[in-house]
Amino acid sequence: MKTNDDQWLETVKQFLQLNTEADRELQNIVNLAAEIAETPVALLTLLDEDKQWFKAKRGVAMDSTPRQISFCTHAIEAEGMMIVPDTMQDERFVLNPLVTGEHQIRFYAGAPLTTLNGYKVGTLCILDQKPRELTEKQQMMLELLSQQAINKLELLLTIKHLNQTLAEAEYQKKQLQEKSIRLRAFFEGFNSCYLLIDRENRLLDFNHAAAALFKQLQREDLWVGRPLENFIDANLLPAVQKGVAEALAGQSSKNEAVGYYENEAIWWEMHFSPAKDHDGKIIGVSFNSIDISANKKQQQAILIQNSSLRQIAYIQSHEFRKPVASILGLMHLIKDSNYEEAAFYLPYMEEAVNELDEKIKISVDYTATIPLEAIKS
Repeated sequence: MKTNDDQWLETVKQFLQLNTEADRELQNIVNLAAEIAETPVALLTLLDEDKQWFKAKRGVAMDSTPRQISFCTHAIEAEGMMIVPDTMQDERFVLNPLVTGEHQIRFYAGAPLTTLNGYKVGTLCILDQKPRELTEKQQMMLELLSQQAINKLELLLTIKHLNQTLAEAEYQKKQLQEKSIRLRAFFEGFNSCYLLIDRENRLLDFNHAAAALFKQLQREDLWVGRPLENFIDANLLPAVQKGVAEALAGQSSKNEAVGYYENEAIWWEMHFSPAKDHDGKIIGVSFNSIDISANKKQQQAILIQNSSLRQIAYIQSHEFRKPVASILGLMHLIKDSNYEEAAFYLPYMEEAVNELDEKIKISVDYTATIPLEAIKS
């Protein structure tokens, strides 16, 4: 039997933490032991490395004694029940302060409290101030009572552990609920569509924005467990499957793709990230998509504007020069002839003016396609 290792000491300390003083059954066991043996004192003791503690008692006022003078230290080392009929005749105790002092103990009998895993943690013992013997029946009854006492102690310890486990489980449950609420609030706080995809490409979760948009575009409801190919637009599916595969391999990615809904093109910016558990294992994919159609239209408009502006700049820098140069040349010729040959040059000047007018009209037509803000910038 084990009485002196670290695990034994830890077991004793766990029993010492129990509130046994208020337990009526343990007190009844002590009372019954005293009645059976007809002794004035009966104790339920636990021993740690320094002291002998009385967890239930009858006939004494103190709560403990130093272990080095306790009878029970010897009892837990013995095989079976230890009986000392007369302490004055036993060299182990003849000089013991509990024998020679005010307590005058002359008789002791102790049955070890042995746990299921073999640790002797204390005794159920009886004491008297006069020598005596125990009958076999009394010994048997005390041993049965000691077994009942350790069973009750282990039951109390089990109940305590269960209560602690339940309290911890309740705390963890509360923490998970609060975390779930915070996560859901964060989840629903996205204006974009947020989906959680499992490793089998099935829908694990989604936010309200995703459900509402899907209902609007597809006229259907989203539901957990739905396969990707069953609800993602066919034009988007290759890009989505690629992003999901990369995320499941541990790589975050972003791409753009266009989907068509009743002949309306919608551009999506899609973000894919690995979703991991507490141990860092990838359990799915976090998929966030944003409608960027307005940005795409604006980008296209800017491209058209830039093209028109470049064309206008070309007309202004190149094609205006020819008719203007012609007009200037004709003006010099007319001036050099002292305006005598103006009539001859006028048709040529008119042709150059008409050409310039045509270029200006073309420039104006290009300008008309550009918003005023673009021209000002």
